[in-house]
Amino acid sequence: MTTYHPIESKEEKNSKDEIIWCDYCFKKKNQTVAAISYCQDCNENQCEECDSIHRSPRFSDHVRTNLNQNNNSADKCLIHQNSKLTRYCKNCQKLICDKCVFGHSNHETISFDQPIDFYKELIREQKNCTQNHFQRINENFEQLKNSEKQMNKKKEDILNEIS
Repeated sequence: MTTYHPIESKEEKNSKDEIIWCDYCFKKKNQTVAAISYCQDCNENQCEECDSIHRSPRFSDHVRTNLNQNNNSADKCLIHQNSKLTRYCKNCQKLICDKCVFGHSNHETISFDQPIDFYKELIREQKNCTQNHFQRINENFEQLKNSEKQMNKKKEDILNEIS
């Protein structure tokens, strides 16, 4: 079953009145429980029970969005209620507002639209690296096959000499 995340599908949810399920309950308990919030840090929709756990001090730094809020709340900071999410913290891997930047002073932050370019480049680099590794693995595999052939030939020669 597909679960929906608020930033990606609030418009879809409102237009189709689809139920959003709690990701944790679905994955871990195999239960379909309606979600009431979304945690950006866990990247999960959460039911009332899971959301209440997320209100504990242990998760106080997690950014949660109430799924019953209006659509433009998804681009607002939950810590600084009226501030728009304008930056992305690479260290924390989450969206932050201009006021949150001070709490991330030792972190690398970039403007809101740059993460896409950043991750595209990162994926491109990883793809190139993977292709290079794959090519080396294929070369090594060919060398191993050749070595195996040579060893089998030597084995046959030795067995023929003994016979």
